[in-house]
Amino acid sequence: MAMGVSSGPKVDAKAGQCQYANQRIIGRRRMSLGRVIRERRKELGMSQKQLAEKLLKEDGEPISPQYLNDIELERRAAPEYILDQLSRILRLPRDHLYLLAGQFPPDVRPKTYDAPRFQRAFQAFRKAWKKRDG
Repeated sequence: MAMGVSSGPKVDAKAGQCQYANQRIIGRRRMSLGRVIRERRKELGMSQKQLAEKLLKEDGEPISPQYLNDIELERRAAPEYILDQLSRILRLPRDHLYLLAGQFPPDVRPKTYDAPRFQRAFQAFRKAWKKRDG
């Protein structure tokens, strides 16, 4: 597989899809949040230190490179405010990062648990997913 550098995702906003010029990040292999972050950071030519300096904690201070390393190696979970910043800085789809983190994005996170509504939503998702895979 070629190891070219991607200029970032090509987003088809109308279809709600994101395709990467370099399929090393998004493909059929097993992905993890840390792996996607690490590979995209490297594609952009950033060191852990450079990215960590751009990621701010809730108090406004940058995270440490070690904290970022722990996220990339799946030793720490990335909090919501870090996922949002990673999406912006690395130009990765926000929903994709939340999926890999095992979280619902805040804008679709239910305020109360409504089992029948939740089940209908997942049935609709599964139907659309199967249709996409043909």
